[in-house]
Formats: sequence, structure tokens, C-alpha cells
Amino acid sequence: MEFTVKSGNPEKQRTACLVLGVYESRRLTVSAEQFDAAVGGYLGNLLRRGDLEGKPGQSLLLFNVPEALCERVLLVGCGRERDLDDRRFQQIMTHVATALNETGATEAVVYLTDLAVKGRDLNWKIRQMVEVVEGSQYRFDLLKSKKDAPRRSLRKIILSVPGRRELAGGEQAVIEGVAISAGVKLTKDLGNLPANLCTPTYLAEQAQTLAREFPALRVEVLEEADMERLGMGALLAVTRGSAQPAKLIRLDYRLAGGATLRIGRQGRDLRYRRHLAQAGRGHGRDEIRHVRRGQRAGDAARLRRTEVAAQRDRSDSGGGEHAGRTGHPTRRHRHQPVRPDHRDSQYRRRRSVDPVRRHDVRRARRAGGGDRYRYPDRRLHHRPGSSPARFAQ
Repeated sequence: MEFTVKSGNPEKQRTACLVLGVYESRRLTVSAEQFDAAVGGYLGNLLRRGDLEGKPGQSLLLFNVPEALCERVLLVGCGRERDLDDRRFQQIMTHVATALNETGATEAVVYLTDLAVKGRDLNWKIRQMVEVVEGSQYRFDLLKSKKDAPRRSLRKIILSVPGRRELAGGEQAVIEGVAISAGVKLTKDLGNLPANLCTPTYLAEQAQTLAREFPALRVEVLEEADMERLGMGALLAVTRGSAQPAKLIRLDYRLAGGATLRIGRQGRDLRYRRHLAQAGRGHGRDEIRHVRRGQRAGDAARLRRTEVAAQRDRSDSGGGEHAGRTGHPTRRHRHQPVRPDHRDSQYRRRRSVDPVRRHDVRRARRAGGGDRYRYPDRRLHHRPGSSPARFAQ
């Protein structure tokens, strides 16, 4: 997929498909109003007839629009303007990508950068467009013996910017979006591979391939003998049950000046030892399952972050190391303490006091019930000889 940034009027675009936005209540966006004025109010007449309300998820594909240079016009519903946030904008772009793939057009010019997303600038919107469109094109067919015949798909998308001053920032946003999409694709490929193929050795080979592709990356793979010499007993204890040898992969991203930022090995080893310390028989070995869950996804995510840093070539450095199927927790649990057992009363969460329940308890205690009616829900199960009439007020 090819992405470019361009500044120009929508009515002057010679393209296979022109994408415009429509707010709820049939109100056109700024770019759509400009295009509608150039074609003699054709879009406004369609909206007044009720062909499109402008709600999220709606779209209308038009052919042979009078006085238009484009072949097709895709109107996309954007919902209410005041409700346009990050999530809504991503949903709109997902719908646009799906609709464009179904049209058969090989090129499209998107005029949705003028949507006012809360707290977001133009570069963020361009980057999100690239990521969403690339994600819609993803297909995992590496293991298929008979792959589907490729149809005439979308090949080029042109993203509009208001003026020439925004061209440089828009191009940088496209570069970042493409780099992030490439990392996400690598992560999905590794996550979709079965465990008998995506082994620690395979992950090490992928890391070495990244290092050969990007000169700014440096890779180091530690074998079991190296880890045993460094005293990583807790890590090696988990890998004893696997026929595949363990690998610890470290990827360093180096800047032009030679500076690197590395993630230390010691902290993860100590944290993993703390997990093993509470994984005894009394805890039902829940912590062991908690640590092992999602480990291949964590390995793939670390490779993705390193590839993104290498492709974007930004001013900040990023490095990473990960152990292939060695039981290291994923990034989601990196800064969280060890999960306690749910049967331990020390970690039970107290619910907030219901004001109605508290009022009933106080009224029962004032009436002379004492601790007998501490829980009003049990007031009907009274002791013999006592009367629950005190609650009937």
C-alpha cells in the first residue's frame, strides 16, 4: 500500500474514488461543502431526499457525479460532531477502509483530515488513517496450501492536508504510521504461527533478520549455557519441561551518535523469582499459569516495538530484550505486583457502603436489636421469640 500527502481542492481531484464526510443530521463537512458547491449542490439534494443520515457506520457510493472529475464519490457518516473522539474516528476509518476494498477502486483521495477530533492534531489523524487502512489489508496465509486469488484491491491512498505548510508534518506522520503497521504485522504473523513453528530458535532468527535489515539494530542471543553461567536459574527451571532450547534475545537500537537505551536483565529475573516463590501447592499453582499465559504474544510484541523504533528513526532510542518462551511476563504485568490468591482474605476488596443499607442497620440498632439485626437482609430469619415488626415503619 502506498500513502502520500497532498494539498488541493476536492473538486479538482482526478481519482478513482473521492472520500468525503457527512455529519449527523445530513450536514456536510468543510471539504464536502466545497465539493458540493462545485458540482451545483448535487450532494445536498441527495441528502435532503434522505439517502444518508450521517450516522456512524453509514456510507453512500455515488457514480458519475455531474461536473466532477473523479469516477466515484464515497460519502461516509461521521455521527455528531461534538461526539467525535479517538474511538469514533478509528471506527470511521475502519468503515472507510472496508468500503474502499469493496468498491474495486485502486486509488482513493481521503478528505477526512478536517474532522475535529477532541484533543488530536492533524499528524495524529494521518497516522491513524495509515494504521487502520494497513490493518484492514492484513491477511495471514503463510500456512495455506492454496491461497486465494488476489482481486483488484486498493493500492494507493492520498491523504489531504489544508495547506502546504502541513505537508512536512503529514509526510512524517505517514512514515511513522507505516513503521507501526509493519511492526503490528510482524506481531500478528508471529502470534498466528503455531507453537511447533514459533519456537525460541525461530524468534531468534527473526531478531537476527531484523538486525540485518536495519543497521541501527544490534542483536545478542544468549543460549542456555550462557544463561546458566549468569545464574538465571529461575528462568531455566521453567524451560526444563520443553524440548526446545531456551533463548534470551536482546535487541539494541542505536542512534546516529551511538547512544543506546537497554532494559536491564536483573529486574525481570528478580520479578520472575517472586512469581515462583508464591506458586506453591497451597496457591493452586495459579501464578505459574499467570506467568506463562501470553508469553509468545509478549515475545512478538517486543520484536514489534524494536522494529518500529528502527523504522521510524525518531530522536528517542528504544531497546529491548525478551526471552523466547521462557515464562517472562508480558508488558501488561511489568509494573504490577504479584497477583495474590483470590482466597486470601488479606486482598479481598471491600465494597462501598450502600446508603440505604446503612440507614436500615442504624435504624435496627437504635430500635434495640443490637447485633442481632446487623444485616437487614436477614431480618425475616429472626430468632424464635423476636419480632421483625420493628422494621415495618
